[in-house]
Amino acid sequence: MDHLGLVPPTEVPGVLASAQVGLVFLAPLPNYLRSLPTKLFEYMAAGVPFCASDFPAWREMFEGYRAGRFADTESVDAAVRVLAEMLEDPAGCTRMGRAGREAVDGGLTFEAQAQVLLGLTAELAGRA
Repeated sequence: MDHLGLVPPTEVPGVLASAQVGLVFLAPLPNYLRSLPTKLFEYMAAGVPFCASDFPAWREMFEGYRAGRFADTESVDAAVRVLAEMLEDPAGCTRMGRAGREAVDGGLTFEAQAQVLLGLTAELAGRA
């Protein structure tokens, strides 16, 4: 595996196409717990299964698509175990990647999620 550094936007699709699993491991900080992570959408659009932090809001939003797995990223052992299980199951990764692409083709896009984001923004603004 090579570290690619900063990749120009035009080269991102090619890099994603070469990936077996896309990672979205974030600390459970308030900014992330209910975010809509761009990387998850990008991985799904590229047909790449994801392995993501196990935040309740992410699980609620994305688990039904069966496009990836969630891991307790506060535990290195737990995160490694889930990722290893994925890497040892290429057929499963293919199924998850296909499911993610189908979800995007079926309307899981930022445009389609605009109302969800506006609702979340209004909820958060009401708490301030």
